[in-house]
Amino acid sequence: DPDLDLSIRFGEAQQATGVLTALNVLSKEGATIKETGLHVLEALQGDVNVSFPFPMGAAPDAMVKWPDGTEEPLSIKTVTPFEVYKGTDGFLRTRIDRNSRPTKLMTPWHIPQIQLNMLCTGAKRGWVLYMSSLNGARLFRVDRDQSYITAMSFWVRRFATLYGSRAPPSNFFLAEDYNNYRAFLTATKKLASRAFEHAFIKQRWVQRSP
Repeated sequence: DPDLDLSIRFGEAQQATGVLTALNVLSKEGATIKETGLHVLEALQGDVNVSFPFPMGAAPDAMVKWPDGTEEPLSIKTVTPFEVYKGTDGFLRTRIDRNSRPTKLMTPWHIPQIQLNMLCTGAKRGWVLYMSSLNGARLFRVDRDQSYITAMSFWVRRFATLYGSRAPPSNFFLAEDYNNYRAFLTATKKLASRAFEHAFIKQRWVQRSP
């Protein structure tokens, strides 16, 4: 998929700028940024109160560290300005959309990731930064929801039980357990709508050089 490949490469190139953008906002409140790697759930001390059918881990883009020692995961989501289209000659070409902007609300499909980040790091809050290349960035704060994490682990276990050794059909959970899975999707959307917009960073305040 040319669009997906372009988005992935753009995101990798802009990740460091996104981390710096979050740091410039949160450092005013006393926070620092820590480089991080894979956080393995099984290595977390204490009772996590959930179970998965296989080893689980998460790799945030960075950790936000507060003066009291608290650490919270940070995820960077970039909004690519590039569009792939087919020219009149039939070849794929790329153009720039100068109106691409960071989302005004947190997108529901990022909720499972940030909740898993909080689970595997033991954090009570998480951060998501949506950054565009031409129109600034938005930083969201997300609270941990243990009931949602429990439901998420249930669906992971169910997927492993039903399709662990075979390819699933389209919309598999809606076919297998429609009402319960619809309720989980609704909960995902509600959590996204409750994410708090901590800051909007105008384009001129996005630091791209020393």
